[in-house]
Amino acid sequence: MSGIAGIVSPANREDLEVCIQTMIQLMTHKSWHKIQKSIMPGAGVATISVNDQKTISEQKGTALTVIGEIFDQDKLRTMLLESGYRDTSRNISDILLGLYLQFGVESLCGLNGLYLISIWEDDYKRLTIINDRYGFRKLYYWLFKDKFMFASEYKSLIWHPQFNKKINEVALSDFLSVNYLLDDRTFFEDIKVFPPASIMTYQEGQNTFHRYWDYEFHTGETKKSKEYYIDEYALRVKEAVRKRCKENMCLPITGGFDSRTLAAMAGQYLKFPKIVTCTVGHKHCYDVRFGRSIAKSLGYSHTFIPIDHGYIETYADKGIWELEGLNCFAFWIFALCSFLEENKSESVMCGFLGDCLSGAHLFPLLWEAADSEKAVELLYDTFFNTTFKDRELAILLKPHIYRNVRGESFASVKRCFNTLHTDNILNKCTYVDLHQRQRRYISFHIEALGQFSEVLEPFTDNEFIDFVQGIPVEMKRGQMIYKKMIAQYLSKVKQVPTTITGLPIDTSQSYEAAFKLWHRFYSRVLPRLTAGKLGHNYKHYIHEAWLKNTLENFVISTLKQKEYLEDYFNIDVVNNLVADHMSGKRNAYMRICVLMTFLLWRKRFCS
Repeated sequence: MSGIAGIVSPANREDLEVCIQTMIQLMTHKSWHKIQKSIMPGAGVATISVNDQKTISEQKGTALTVIGEIFDQDKLRTMLLESGYRDTSRNISDILLGLYLQFGVESLCGLNGLYLISIWEDDYKRLTIINDRYGFRKLYYWLFKDKFMFASEYKSLIWHPQFNKKINEVALSDFLSVNYLLDDRTFFEDIKVFPPASIMTYQEGQNTFHRYWDYEFHTGETKKSKEYYIDEYALRVKEAVRKRCKENMCLPITGGFDSRTLAAMAGQYLKFPKIVTCTVGHKHCYDVRFGRSIAKSLGYSHTFIPIDHGYIETYADKGIWELEGLNCFAFWIFALCSFLEENKSESVMCGFLGDCLSGAHLFPLLWEAADSEKAVELLYDTFFNTTFKDRELAILLKPHIYRNVRGESFASVKRCFNTLHTDNILNKCTYVDLHQRQRRYISFHIEALGQFSEVLEPFTDNEFIDFVQGIPVEMKRGQMIYKKMIAQYLSKVKQVPTTITGLPIDTSQSYEAAFKLWHRFYSRVLPRLTAGKLGHNYKHYIHEAWLKNTLENFVISTLKQKEYLEDYFNIDVVNNLVADHMSGKRNAYMRICVLMTFLLWRKRFCS
């Protein structure tokens, strides 16, 4: 895990020490986590990590703190030495401090990796914070009068006696509508998420933000062939994997494109004796079946990690506290966390972001959208608004709450959509996906798995992303370039079926269409008709059935705690929703999960 906590305040040294100690203790989830601290006049900072790497460097009244992973460090050190800088340290915090002193804050922007850097300059009483280009490593901050506090987990901020635990109603609306939070919102009105690719300066009670980078996608025609993009795609991913391969590495494998690509390419570079693969799910699901096949085809050992039907209840307290309000159906991640801890895996390589960048989420209707207005509505209704629809919120929420939040989640998506200055609708959709869904939701595993291992993300490599942004969007239809790259370069895994279709990558479109009809019948209709005796569910979870059976008592007893819901919700609507699900009248597991999560979060964080 890489975590950071800091404060700027006129308080005395002893009070700063107590504050920093409290903040970092709240993020210390394992007794063996390594802590480093620095207290200076007017400021304090601390880090928590899974290894002994130095994270804080001080020189000439300037203290630099860094967490995360930064690659291409030899290039940074060479640049520093060529400038005449005499410190020959190979420690990354020393190198970064040297770069800052020699070249200024711009030298710390856009480095290759996922990182957070804070700099306190005692002479100027100035705090500067820089993060990576994408913002996948979360940082929360709170500004109050003469104090500025920041931390990787907001539980390290809300304990302060001056903190006002007022709930952000728009954030609640986000959660009910899209299942996670949008923009820079948290459940607390006074806490924000640090924006991506940003330099923040705090001085004399004021903070300012400067954006140094944003995504830019290909526009216009290209003279390059499909073969060029296929070859270059393979080359860029190989290089990103090579940079990140580590000894004693765990590689979670599913039936998707990303994890099979990483598994196949890691085998070309990882010469160490131990690489472990695993898959989380139930024994019938596609991820487990195909993940096992991929591991076997590459000669890796593989472990099946079963999801207990009652995992939401099992991990309820831990999940709410450590993931700070993430939807409870994501608590399956703790089964993987336990595996990492038991196997003492020093690093874990994840297949994150490749699908989004390659066009996987550009569903067919988006290609047919006539204009931007229609496209953003379609994007929101189909891809984002997966839980309570607006008409449902109107009766679920108290009237005054609904009036305050109506349309705000859609407005956030639309605002983000319009931020990218291009006429290409599909690139705008990918832009929204990256800034909202990937940054605010899908990337949660970085913090969760980081408690036990260094988390490695090859598809976030700067050079890979710079390249893939330049692929014409027409070549991303159906993930064409990605599929052809796998078929051409990764022959050992191309015939293993994929989770999405249940078919090999190079299956014809006509056969795939016919198979989808059978697939829908076998995985959805047949189990219902036979009470689960025939057919199976290909997903790695079966929440619809688990909530009705194993978790029924937990769901009902949890949602009976009306004191945590009644000032925001129409309780009769909540009760009817639960009754309908339990009776089989409708599948409301997503809606029930967000309601339970909010209740449990409020009970834990606001009581």
